Amino acid sequence: MGRQDTTKTAKPRAKLSRRVLRRALEGLDLQHLTVAHVAERHAISWTTANDVVLAAGRCMLIGGPTRFDGSSLWTGGPVGLTP
Repeated sequence: MGRQDTTKTAKPRAKLSRRVLRRALEGLDLQHLTVAHVAERHAISWTTANDVVLAAGRCMLIGGPTRFDGSSLWTGGPVGLTP
């Protein structure tokens, strides 16, 4: 009996596969689904879906080393107010 290599399916001890994580993020962003709908669609608990999405968001958005590329420091007054 042969065995398939599943090392690229998900990181060790991961809650969800990379494919499910990608689909969950696409559902939230592109289809404007709620976390509850994503959880139901993938047959996981709301808590698991929320934890995974938040962790991925932190990793990709907040932890991204290039997140401030192209931005500059603004030192003026309040935005949109005229004297």
